[in-house]
Amino acid sequence: MRKSIAGLMMFLFAGASRATLPGNIVSWGRDDYGQVSDTPTRTYFTAIDGGTYRGVALASDGSIVSWGDDSYGQVSNTPTGTGFTAVAGGGFHSLALQSDGSIVSWGWNYYGQVGLTPTRTGFTAVAAGWNHSLALESDGSIISWGDDSYGQVGNTPTGTGFTAVAGGGHHSLALRVPPVPEFINYQGRLNDSAGNPLHGVSVDLTFRFYDQATTDSLSLTVKQEGVQVADGIFNVLIGSGIVKPGTEDGLADLFQNNRAVWMSTEVGNDGEMSPRVPIGSVGYSMTSGNARNLSHIEPRDTAPADPVMGDIYVDSADGKLYIYDGTTWQACW
Repeated sequence: MRKSIAGLMMFLFAGASRATLPGNIVSWGRDDYGQVSDTPTRTYFTAIDGGTYRGVALASDGSIVSWGDDSYGQVSNTPTGTGFTAVAGGGFHSLALQSDGSIVSWGWNYYGQVGLTPTRTGFTAVAAGWNHSLALESDGSIISWGDDSYGQVGNTPTGTGFTAVAGGGHHSLALRVPPVPEFINYQGRLNDSAGNPLHGVSVDLTFRFYDQATTDSLSLTVKQEGVQVADGIFNVLIGSGIVKPGTEDGLADLFQNNRAVWMSTEVGNDGEMSPRVPIGSVGYSMTSGNARNLSHIEPRDTAPADPVMGDIYVDSADGKLYIYDGTTWQACW
């Protein structure tokens, strides 16, 4: 018996990006080194930080401006040129990140907070404490250097998955995002060859994940046995089944770095169905069988213009939910 399947799969990833527009700097407080009164008055800065008795700012052209206390070259040794993307002010030293992911540091170096700065590239963020420095690498790991009197360096956490770092006086902080889920809560619909929903049966489902919509680029295969179907609807936790040999990376690896992923389904031994379904990241989930009753999706006569992969809409004529697979609109049920 030939069967048809339709379903929805939704992911919610934490994270956001924000463009920073150039602006002016406002400062206040103690001013014995000009850390307040010497604040630049121009309106073209995109990032700022404060060290002891001084300020440091990143201009929109990628150059750096420092002012205030210069006892250890914190101001006069500020690097020239452009191409910088971030700045950080420590006790009496500063750091800057360049566009190639390398780090430049200057100022007091008693604890190696400047001299031990890593020379490689690939960093994505920098931060500074009183006498120590730290940086975030592109793989989400952290490196620290400088004063270790309180474990600021020696106790730096290992592993990856970190997204931000901050330096305190004699301590540091890091933000870690939970890993991508190891499972996908998937709901689908199964019909027989006549279009009637299956009911009261169990089926074996094989899910295959690809990097491309049509080419043979298999990344992961998972088989879910004995899946129950009622009124044509089934629910399955993909990832809890049998992972086929040669595709053991797992779902967490599959979805790293917002990779584009397509999924195909096979019912029993009927062969892989087509087309493959693109898996998109959206901020909510829904039951496909109830899509026509969703008050927050207004049915429309025509498909949205200029769609991107993962876009959805409800057609006012047939009441079906459609998802854009990057090429065409596909009916989900």
